[in-house]
Amino acid sequence: MLYRNMCEGPLSAVLLGHANAVNSDLQHNGGWEPLIHLASSEQILPALHDSLTALNLTPHLPADVADFLSAVKELNRERNQRILAQARAAIEALNRAGIEPVALKGLACLLAGIYPDRGTRFLADIDLLVPESDFAASVEILTGLGYSPIEDNPIDLAIGHTYPALVRPDSIEIDLHRYLGLGLSRSLLPAAEVLRDSVPHEFDGVRLRLPSPEHLVTHHIVHSQIHDFYRQRIWPSLRGMYDLLLLQRHFGARIPWTAIQARFERHRQYPVLALYLLQVEKVLGLERPIPLRLNPLTRLRWWRRQVLRRAPLLRFIDPIYLLFAGPLPRTRRLRDILRVPGGWRYLLGKFVSQKFYARLRADFS
Repeated sequence: MLYRNMCEGPLSAVLLGHANAVNSDLQHNGGWEPLIHLASSEQILPALHDSLTALNLTPHLPADVADFLSAVKELNRERNQRILAQARAAIEALNRAGIEPVALKGLACLLAGIYPDRGTRFLADIDLLVPESDFAASVEILTGLGYSPIEDNPIDLAIGHTYPALVRPDSIEIDLHRYLGLGLSRSLLPAAEVLRDSVPHEFDGVRLRLPSPEHLVTHHIVHSQIHDFYRQRIWPSLRGMYDLLLLQRHFGARIPWTAIQARFERHRQYPVLALYLLQVEKVLGLERPIPLRLNPLTRLRWWRRQVLRRAPLLRFIDPIYLLFAGPLPRTRRLRDILRVPGGWRYLLGKFVSQKFYARLRADFS
């Protein structure tokens, strides 16, 4: 987080194409090394390379920095080609059974052309959404291709919104979704609605679907600000914020922001939307797509977040952070777990598992 506080400004300037600001900020923030470190931790080194090239700054970089960024971009391009080939093979197998999955998250961004160059966006996994009626068949098809779940506890299978990460040797994992999150995430953006409004897309001879612009943007915000770790509300990833900036640039008026706002308002989550848009505006200059209503409580939440961003160690004495980062999300699924036969034994096993406490520690990091 130290590197982030130092270099978020110059890195944002690069991504936004502000050459003068880049040179000025680098002189005051330790040069290239901290910026490269931050871009690496945020998984946007290929985007940094592209932005520097567009600014015609590559010839002025130190030779080792220029060579490093060029190599990273090329390696990511090759990696993405392998991932897309892997996704194509999985989708082709699903197509043979009459199933057209909906691509989500990074894969959807690449296939929708949000990133003009497919080597720019780093992909962490392959996210596919299928109708719940096709879920069991989809799992069987992928296991027939050699994939197996990272975890196979029947309770994990019963309560999860995805089948536990399907993997096979030398391949990236596939997350097969039946819902778009649990609890509030699931009700705020129902999978049935995303499936209904998705649009057909052909990809290297296979058939899949892409979420509508409204659902791409809504899922992005829900995943970052509600489904993911609580710390993402205060320190949202630069890669994620850059995704939103490019989504807005790509779709423009086709994103129905008033409908998105109404959706968050219906679920009493308008401050989540408003504060995230404020953060992307502050970091990446995203013009507000809708007027933001900031009541005194929302302004207080914004002030608190900015204090924590400037002094991250304060989170360890912030009672709200301590509650929402650890105990609350770890207990939200208790009701669902206890409804499943054998759920109480599953919980007892979790409480004596080293993995449970390792994850709890990670929640606060």
